Amino acid sequence: MLRSSSFASFHHLCAVRGMSTTVEKQISETNFGNDVFRNKSFSELCRGLVILKMCTYPAFAKNAENFYSLGSKTIGRSLTNYVLRKTFFNHFVAGETKETLHKECEKMLQNGNMKVMLCPPMEDLGTDREHCKERIKENVRRYMEFVDIAIELNKTQRGQQALVQFKPTAVFPNSIMETDSKNAERNNISMAETVTKYAKIMNGATDSSVNPIVVEGLKATQKMYEKAAKSNIPIIVDGELRSTYFSLHALTMAASLLYNSPKSDHTYVYGTFQCYLKDTPRYFDLSVDVSNELNFRLGAKFVRGAYMEVERRLAKKENREDPVRPSHAHTSDAYDMLVSKALLQVAKN
Repeated sequence: MLRSSSFASFHHLCAVRGMSTTVEKQISETNFGNDVFRNKSFSELCRGLVILKMCTYPAFAKNAENFYSLGSKTIGRSLTNYVLRKTFFNHFVAGETKETLHKECEKMLQNGNMKVMLCPPMEDLGTDREHCKERIKENVRRYMEFVDIAIELNKTQRGQQALVQFKPTAVFPNSIMETDSKNAERNNISMAETVTKYAKIMNGATDSSVNPIVVEGLKATQKMYEKAAKSNIPIIVDGELRSTYFSLHALTMAASLLYNSPKSDHTYVYGTFQCYLKDTPRYFDLSVDVSNELNFRLGAKFVRGAYMEVERRLAKKENREDPVRPSHAHTSDAYDMLVSKALLQVAKN
């Protein structure tokens, strides 16, 4: 399955150490009127509205598998799969092949300033060390296929820019990122030093102090970032759980140090800042400080967040403070504050 996401604007994506005039132009020309939906049919809009409303009911979302089993028993699995394919599958998934994904993305890009982010549906890597090396290479190979798709889209859409989303835990095991993050925060390890160390490993250096699986992941992803940067394809590093934050931002900024040069007009690596987490402003400030210290452009994507229930459940299980903001309003306030802070940094630099 292949997913894509479209952006009506770039207002939540910015490069802190300067913004290219191309992005500024895209922001100023973005149309939020009826043209945003002009490539959607009436039936597609109705389908989207119905699915959106259905997903607002917790009972429906939590019992999705039970509903699928019930449908398979009453009307048969084939008919159930057909209904799901015509509704939920077609709403959330852009296609099952490169050809269908390419066709759907071209349709989205007909809107002129609409942006398309390719989101490969990748599973977490896991901790099986015996097969980790092979899976890392395979997962990075799949991401590079999506970079190829983005390159083709850019060629056919006369300068419209496609982006690729990268899920870190598809290459770096979540358990290792958590362990490294806890150790770094407990021992006040320098983020700048960690970023520098990771960047050197991506450039071919050896370092016995770094987990061998992380080393393997750094070397593999360097090829992906290199290919994307040479082809002018931004990589958006997705957000993960709060427990991985230190490692997540260190890995992202290591790639930024190599490919987000302040001398360039382009920013190729963007990190994600999830505003529903109380600690995100602190990590954003830390990231800005590190980018200034090491002299690279900090690409930032601001989102409200997606792991609220998981974060709260883990906090309760581990008997620690809830890391999530108390309400949607508080999250929106944090979102507005961070975007404003980022734009002030852009103006200052």
